[in-house]
Amino acid sequence: SGDMDTSVAASAPKASGRPEEVPEDDWTAWQAVRQELAKQDDTRPGEWPKETINDKHGRAQNRSGGFLKELAAINKTLRGLGEKTLLIEEALGLRLYTGPLFEKYNAVNRGGSLTGETSSFLEQRFHQLCGGKGNENRYTTTIFVISSGLVKASKLSKAVTVFRGMSGGILPVGCWRP
Repeated sequence: SGDMDTSVAASAPKASGRPEEVPEDDWTAWQAVRQELAKQDDTRPGEWPKETINDKHGRAQNRSGGFLKELAAINKTLRGLGEKTLLIEEALGLRLYTGPLFEKYNAVNRGGSLTGETSSFLEQRFHQLCGGKGNENRYTTTIFVISSGLVKASKLSKAVTVFRGMSGGILPVGCWRP
């Protein structure tokens, strides 16, 4: 793993080694996290295990240093907009949500309702992924942190119309005529 003191930001570091756009509190916390993650990087295998189910779209490797560099860049942009910056916990939660734990978190959100009606399929899937009745993991704190991170990160996106695909649908007749 590379030296984060010189790779986290594009600007020249201060005398303390901390880049200009990273506040002291963030920098101190990030250095401790960086050191822990660097230890894990050294023990990880050089490649992901071979995919067995989704072999057409394998996982991408991204080491910890690049992750913190991206977070610093995102936070610089948020600061420039006068918005609150992402905490490292929020960034990690978002990374997990867009990666290996997406299915579990969605199972909680769709089938793990404590009130109201849930389809039996979604409830079964929730229990398969998150524990049997009475022993469920609802990832409450993680989902809260993800939600908080999404609100902050949304400040970097434009509001646009999004069209959602549906399987088994047929376009209306008007779409087939010039």
